[in-house]
Amino acid sequence: MEYLLKASAVLFIFYACYQLFLQKETFFQANRWFLLSGLIIACLIPLVVIPIYIEYTVTNTSNFLITNDVSATEVIAEEPFDYMQLTIWIYFAGTLFFFGKLIVNFLSLRKVFNSSTTKSLGSFKLIETNRNITPFSFFNRLV
Repeated sequence: MEYLLKASAVLFIFYACYQLFLQKETFFQANRWFLLSGLIIACLIPLVVIPIYIEYTVTNTSNFLITNDVSATEVIAEEPFDYMQLTIWIYFAGTLFFFGKLIVNFLSLRKVFNSSTTKSLGSFKLIETNRNITPFSFFNRLV
């Protein structure tokens, strides 16, 4: 959980820098490299451990009185609600939801590619469609 929090914080910092400084830039390749390096750094920085040394002082225990007054009453304690497990379940549910959404989007993209005519323009493929969609590129395909 600590890893996810650190990675999310690093991603937030990179995204904020992108929004503040690079969003309106037209150097798309530089923006792409910035965002990709942000993903890689967000995965690696939480793995770095910076040790913090704390010096503990030893107290003299000979001044304390030790007694054996233990009562034999049984206490039934309720288990506290585990918020960490709830957070993990919510995280995995969100991951599963967005993975499903990604699959649906890829299938709709494949449907557009299969139902359209394709022309080769050098290393690119020009895809002409009758659908009313905004032009976009996907790897070496121009729609």
